[in-house]
Amino acid sequence: MSKIKDCGGHKGCECEKEAFHRKLCYALVALILLVLFIILIVWLALRPHKPRFYLQDLTVLCLNVTPPSSAYLFTTMQATVAARNGNARVGVYYDKVDVYAQYKDVPITVPTRLPVEYQGHDDQSVWSPFLQSLDHVVLPPYLAVSLAQDETAGYVLVDIRLDGWVRWKVGTWISGHYHLRVNCPALLTVNDGKGSYGVNTGGGDGYFRFQQAAACNVDVYRAVSCLCCPCKCLACGLFSCLCSILISLLVTVGLLALVFYLIFRPHMIAATVDSAALTQFNLTSNSALTYALNVDLTVRNPNKRVGLYYDNVESLAFFDSQRFGFALLDPFYQSTEATTKLSPSFKGQQLLEGDITAANFRSQETNGKFDIEVKLNAKLRVKVWAFKVPGPKAKISCPITVPKPAPNAPAFQPTDCKVWF
Repeated sequence: MSKIKDCGGHKGCECEKEAFHRKLCYALVALILLVLFIILIVWLALRPHKPRFYLQDLTVLCLNVTPPSSAYLFTTMQATVAARNGNARVGVYYDKVDVYAQYKDVPITVPTRLPVEYQGHDDQSVWSPFLQSLDHVVLPPYLAVSLAQDETAGYVLVDIRLDGWVRWKVGTWISGHYHLRVNCPALLTVNDGKGSYGVNTGGGDGYFRFQQAAACNVDVYRAVSCLCCPCKCLACGLFSCLCSILISLLVTVGLLALVFYLIFRPHMIAATVDSAALTQFNLTSNSALTYALNVDLTVRNPNKRVGLYYDNVESLAFFDSQRFGFALLDPFYQSTEATTKLSPSFKGQQLLEGDITAANFRSQETNGKFDIEVKLNAKLRVKVWAFKVPGPKAKISCPITVPKPAPNAPAFQPTDCKVWF
């Protein structure tokens, strides 16, 4: 076995780039699964939930539509809203939360700003803001008619809305702002359900009565610009930072891989069978193969900045997919752009199984040449500058056609090998 320097004139076999791409995809998928597994563990530990809101009471002091046009609405009411944070490990900051009332999707009061508040784990807060119209609210004619009809019927349905921003706190980490939207429907009876035919038409004590406490519809979302998390939900939004970390990590790994590629320009090793000769290749009647095969193999490291250590080098010989020869080779080191000559030799006797294999042997013997596959396996170590790191297992497959042992046998044709990791 000898080593010679190759100046690049020998091209070698066509590299199996698909195998490299496959390994890269496996690594990226493993990285994504690892990050998703971490996200799952964090989610199972935190169990995030949206805060729950309840409308406990709604006192209407005044709700008048002025004649003659019945287009101007005057209202004053007080809403009692409770909020509970059901998370055992997540706190909530309420920032810039406005409360207002609306009738059939039309605001009838101006927004009232709630004080900024922090809600701890399993904590509850209660607010009782006054809601008033600013001077007067101009209602569209159809809404004025609808409100008059509802009052006449004895029941009016209004909505208490909360609109603002929240932040989440997990340990010492505080998230960015998320949009909070709450809708609390409130059913009011008019004059104890008798309608607007009493002396207190339009307001007064007991004229409008809130029926019962009701749960509110809560929506917490963030316009997440994360490719893997485009939904509008708390669980998604709470972990949007982890999603961003995943994307950043993938981008970082991609950039590092690109920088590594641009610096080192890694290439697959190349291998060629220069010569192969059979001095004995006979099959007995009991399917015992007697063989003597000598192979000269060239292995080239085309990398300019990466050296390779070959450990646990083994060579194997196959006929009709059945192994008949095995030989261990000495470990060796290949410097940059170096070529190494290997000369595995196979000699012995091996039993071949199956009548089809025996028939193929007889057929190829008649043709004067045998189809043999020589394989080379080695565990690689990669050397970059002074650093040595474990590498993949290199697999070299060389399908060759070897002439039958004879005095006037034709010359062997050099054959390129396939290489993959």
